[in-house]
Amino acid sequence: MSARKPGGERGKGRYSTLALVVLLVVIGWLGYKLVPIYYYHLDLQNQVAQVIRDQGAVLADEEIRRIVGKIITSYGIPAEERDVTIERGQAGMRVELPYRERLTVELVGRTWSIFDFQLVASAEGRYR
Repeated sequence: MSARKPGGERGKGRYSTLALVVLLVVIGWLGYKLVPIYYYHLDLQNQVAQVIRDQGAVLADEEIRRIVGKIITSYGIPAEERDVTIERGQAGMRVELPYRERLTVELVGRTWSIFDFQLVASAEGRYR
């Protein structure tokens, strides 16, 4: 025997549970889409900083651009080698790469753009 409460309160628990499940699915999906973007961005910066420290003093700018180009190609980062800017100083250098990542979702055979992230991967360091 089930005791029904007036006003249909019994159904409210189902809607709350459904809303919670939908919210958790959306958060999980966003994490699935966003974590790789930021991981690749941070790893790109770390790898470029390592190149600056280890080889910055001996490599020409074009060689550094080529190395950065290989990294962005391996990660699928939507940027071009020619967009890399390099500033050299007395004892170190700064390397920057501006690019845009697009958060998309595919529904009903179409790709929808949800948000564009304007990112700048930058690394600077002193020569060893």
